[in-house]
Parts: sequence; C-alpha cells; structure tokens
Amino acid sequence: MPNINDVHKQILKEVENIREEMSLPDNPRAFQAWCLHFAHSLPCDEAVDKSDTLSQGDGGIDGWHKDEVGRTFYLWQCKWSEEPKTTDQTPAIELINALDVLKQEATPKNWPGKFQDIHTQLHSAINAGCSVTLCVGVSGQVSDAAKKKILNQLELRSYDYPVDIEFWELGHIHDVRIQRHPSSETLVGKNVKFTLQSPSVIQENGDGGVVPTGWQACVASLNAKSLGNIAAEHGNRLFSLNVRYALNLNKRLKSLVATLESEEDAEKFWLYNNGITILCEEFSIDDKGEYLSIKNPQIVNGCQTTTQISKLRASLKDNVSVLSRVIAIPDTQVSDEAAMIAHTSNSQNPVDYKDLHSNDPIQKSLKIKFDGLSKPYFYETKRGEWGPQKRSVKSRYKKEGGGHRKIEISELGQAWWIFNSSPSTAITQKKQLFEDDLTYANVFSEDIPVEYYLAAILLRERYTEVWSAAKRAKLKQTFGRWLKDDVVNYFMRAKGQVISHSVALTSRFLVKEDGGWEPVEITKLITKLADHATFVNEFEDWNKQLVGMAFKNLYVSAKAHYEGKEAPLDFKKWLERDSELSLEFLVEEIEDQIDFQGLGKSDYFKFL
Repeated sequence: MPNINDVHKQILKEVENIREEMSLPDNPRAFQAWCLHFAHSLPCDEAVDKSDTLSQGDGGIDGWHKDEVGRTFYLWQCKWSEEPKTTDQTPAIELINALDVLKQEATPKNWPGKFQDIHTQLHSAINAGCSVTLCVGVSGQVSDAAKKKILNQLELRSYDYPVDIEFWELGHIHDVRIQRHPSSETLVGKNVKFTLQSPSVIQENGDGGVVPTGWQACVASLNAKSLGNIAAEHGNRLFSLNVRYALNLNKRLKSLVATLESEEDAEKFWLYNNGITILCEEFSIDDKGEYLSIKNPQIVNGCQTTTQISKLRASLKDNVSVLSRVIAIPDTQVSDEAAMIAHTSNSQNPVDYKDLHSNDPIQKSLKIKFDGLSKPYFYETKRGEWGPQKRSVKSRYKKEGGGHRKIEISELGQAWWIFNSSPSTAITQKKQLFEDDLTYANVFSEDIPVEYYLAAILLRERYTEVWSAAKRAKLKQTFGRWLKDDVVNYFMRAKGQVISHSVALTSRFLVKEDGGWEPVEITKLITKLADHATFVNEFEDWNKQLVGMAFKNLYVSAKAHYEGKEAPLDFKKWLERDSELSLEFLVEEIEDQIDFQGLGKSDYFKFL
C-alpha cells in the first residue's frame, strides 16, 4: 500500500512545475491540466488547452480528451487540495449533470464557447461509435459511500451509448505510475519453470515446415496462478523485449479482469483471451508433462494480461489457464526476427509507433554514442526504461546542479526536427516523426553527428528556461524593449510554439551556409549551451537586438491579420501556419536588420 502523503507530494511537485511552465494562475487550474497530461500522456500545452474551460465558465467540465484508438471520449472533473483528503460525491455529480446537458442535440447560444466546442466534439465522437467515460480526478480519495451514490445516479440515467466512470485517486494514480515504469533487468541465461495446465503441447521445429529451419516453437496451456507467481517473482524482467510496458487499464483489460474475477467465467479465460507470446533462448518439457522450462523467457505479447493475472493471483483457482506460444530463437540473441515478432504480435493496446522503432539499429547506435560522450547521456528508447535503473547506474548521468543527463527518443526526434527548420510541424504533427518513414529516416540518421543532436536538445532546453513563467520578469531584460506586457501575454499562451520557433530561428543563423560545423565549432556551441547563465550571456546581443524584434513584428502582423475579424487573435494558430510561414517571416526580419546594420553573425554570437 503506497504512502498517500508521499504520492501527494510527488503530484504537488509536478503540478507546480506545470503551473510555472504554462503560466497558470494556481494549483487547482494546473491540476486539471496535470490530470489530462498524466492520464492520457498528452503534451502539457495540449493538456492545458483541453482543460481551459474556467475562463468562460466550465459548465461542470474541467477537461476532455478523445481517444481515437480506444474509441472513448473522456470528460473530466478535477478537485485539488493542498493536503490529501477524502472527497464526497459532489465532483462526480457535477460531471454527470454536465453530461445530461451535453447530450442535448441543440447548442443554446448562451453556452460558453468552450462548452459548445466540447458539445460538438462529444456528439461527433458518439456518432462515430465512441463510448463515454467520466473521470473524477482528486488529490486524495473518494469515499466508498460517495462512490455508491455516484453509481446509483448513473444507473438512474438513460443514455444511447455506453457510459462508464473512473476515479483517479492517489492510490490509483500510484498504481498507474508503477505500471508505466517497470524494471529493465533481464533474465539472460536463467531458466524459469512454468506449470503446465495440460500435458497436451503442440511442438514444432524446422523439419515440419511450420517454423523456419533452426527454430523451435510450442503451443501450451500454462496454469494462470503459476504464471502470476512467476511475474510477481521476476517482475518486468519478463518484458525486456516488449516494445512497450504495462500501460493504463483500458476497456479491453477491464473485461479481462472481470473474466478472471468471475467464478463462472474464470475457467473460460483460455477461450476468451488471445494468450501470450514468449520468446526465449531454448525450452524443454519434463517427462511427466508437468512443467515447461524456459531459458530467458521474454513476454513480447501479453504483458498486460500477465500483469493483471499477477495482481489477481491470490484469488485465482487452479482451473484457470492461459494460452501461450513459446518461440526459441536461433543463436540466443535478439535478432531482426525477434524484433519483428515483438512488432507484429501486439494488439490488445495499440502500440505507439515510436515503440516499434525502439530496437532499430540507428536507435541502438545513438544510445551508444550518447553514452560515449565526455559527459554521457542516458538515451531512453523504450517507455519506462529510465525509472527502474539502479542508483549506481543513474549516478553516471547526474548533473552537477541536480537532475540527470537524460534524453527520450521522441524528445530527441522533435528537438532535431525543430532545430532543422520545422518548428511548427514538429509540434503539430509530432506523430509523423515515427509514422512516416521518410520523416523518420531524415530525423534519425547515421550521417548526423551525435554532437549536432545534443546541440538541438540543449538549445531547446535553454529557450524553454528563458520563456518559462518562473523567469517571466526577466523576459524584457532578455529580449529588450520589444516585449510589452500585452505581447508577452499572447506569447505565454503559445509558449510551445514560441520556444520551438526561437530554437529554429537561432539554429538557422548558427549553422554555416553549407549546413555543417567544424568539430571545434560544435564543441564551442555545446559549451555555451551547457548552462542557463552562459547561454544568456553569450546570446545576449542576439536575443536582445534581433530575436525580440522579430517576434514583436510577427505579433504585429498577426494582430493586423485578425483585426476586424470575428475570431479573436490566436497567436498560437498564427505560429502553426502551414509551410513554416512564421519561421520564414522571422528569418526575413532578422536578415533585413542585419543587412541594414551591415553586421555579421559574429557580432551577435560572441563565441563565433
């Protein structure tokens, strides 16, 4: 059982970070964004946007999210408290009442703008066959009595579509966090004994034409309780080859749990569940057909099934079995075939495309290169890979001022895409990084020195610090007389795009005309980007005389465009225009100023 106070302290820290980073007024507002960010893995700016209802009256809704893959529309009501406390049914009843209003076909004109937007999104989702899940996020817990009243209220309602409710309490939040950050240790060379439910096993080798020559495979029924005990003993070392680890409990997994918990249906689990796939070095069955001994078992499909079985193992009866497919790979190593099996055998929760690239040669190469830098970086190619690392391993990557030198695969890809003159696209079409083969190949390439990648990461980090709310008072000092209060307010609402355009704009003028740097130059650049104080000093003239001016003029152009229009000025959308129009505008503004002054880049970048 987790220490609730410790869980609350961790969330408080993350909520305060979001509040400062996104310029939110208080913790209750930041908690709404945090809930969507944490539960649905949304970027912070998107989570803020989807929970931005208070300014126009929230109608009982604090946030929303549509899960296209899971075909679920989520509506949120969130209650923050500075200390953990028990909440009654009020937040959930507000949410249920809001759904009663939203299910109306018409949209009254007096509804707040955001509420009308949610109404449109909800009905579009329902018409597309989505179900609805009401989410109650609290920084404590909901009492059992309150939950009973809430469920009774739901039963009294009549809906034309499935409606469910989830309680995101501290205990549940802790469980989800643990699921997302499993161990990364392996079972190489170790034999694990699984109990067979039945001696009837189908075995194949390369001679029968079913599997390739040199391979071995079997289909067997494993005792579920035995599988659960093994998972509890070895933890996530069973899943080192899995392209993703245990994710949130979605509707399919809820059905799985319901089957296991049902006395009537549990024995039918073998029939209802797709089973698990295990890759290994070798396997054998004892003479009596009681045990399946597997060397270095790696569950590449069925991680979530196994995790849920492990949780419920104490209550499982001996008649519950799990269908399993066991494959012994030649040469006892992770081969291309092993990676392909891990790719294609996952179906219960759709796999994030970036996970499918986690074992690519380029990612393995980058991992080695980042680790080989004079100040090494941990390159996280798989979700949950960093969290369970031992303290002795993490200490290798510790920063002098606190924190760790750590880069995540999508963070690297997005930073380089921004750095390489695609600041808008990198934010608005982030998924394309891993879903589009050409984009992926251009961003992740052996032709790009690891030092260039590091420069992109560091430049983004520095501009993130510069534009952060905690240093808002210093913005005028950094960017000079250009940034008036009304301009800054618009910039803060589009901070993600402002940061990315600052990075792309700066890299455009830092890079040589031939697109490269000499080794000594890139080393100098990384040194100047290593910490905030050095960056502010070395880039002072550049930011104060040129960047601030260019952004101010971009704001003026956006204001002129929206003038006289019914829609209010949306600076974020102005930055998100196609063909990187905003970046090109910024570049032209600076080029004109440089030509006018008759100066060179070295006049602005002191270290060049």
